[in-house]
Amino acid sequence: METKTGRDRMPGGRGAAALALGLLSGCGAGVAGVAASAGGESGGTTPALDVFAVEGPKVSPCRLRLDASQAVRVGLFFDLGRGDGTQALTRLEGTAGNVVDLPASEVTLEWDFAREPGLAASYTPGVKLVALRGGAPIGGGTLELGLGNDAPEVLSIDQIDVDPDSGEASGTTGIEITVADSSDDVVDVTVEFDVQGDVPDAGWQLARPALVDPGKPTPRSASTTCKSGARAPR
Repeated sequence: METKTGRDRMPGGRGAAALALGLLSGCGAGVAGVAASAGGESGGTTPALDVFAVEGPKVSPCRLRLDASQAVRVGLFFDLGRGDGTQALTRLEGTAGNVVDLPASEVTLEWDFAREPGLAASYTPGVKLVALRGGAPIGGGTLELGLGNDAPEVLSIDQIDVDPDSGEASGTTGIEITVADSSDDVVDVTVEFDVQGDVPDAGWQLARPALVDPGKPTPRSASTTCKSGARAPR
């Protein structure tokens, strides 16, 4: 899980305020994979993977799930699509090398992908995973996904309902925030403000959402959710 905060000064004279944003993106959860049917092969002589999936692809180590139709030995490789070809998985927990013997049932392998050459904890799109048997991909043994996660970032903060002459706003005003996330996570945005020059200094306070009942206090979880690249009004 990663977070990123930003603080920006709002122009104006007396009572000018600064804004702080706290961002939280979805992290760690999720499964990427394929569920392949071996057709009539599961009872024959050609093994295949009925399931080839990655659990928790945003956080390293993640978990590889493989369910073979029958016992088989496979080599596990990844390809970053940068012209370097396939590379062996070298960071499998409890496994010497990248060759594993799969039983005719589901197994889970822990993979510390952030320690592989060319990969990191940050987001890498288009990573191809492949299970090879005899030098060729086994049936159901290819998968492409993004690995890792980046902190979301604020692209812009726009003030609305501000008097163009004084550069100040009164009453209910609006803030539009544009955020970005490399893996297109949904982002929770928390807005804070700090009145500059107030005595005593009240410090950073949660911005109050406009639709909160006037008789109720500002909720401590005053945040809004938006999609990467979208504008979140406040």
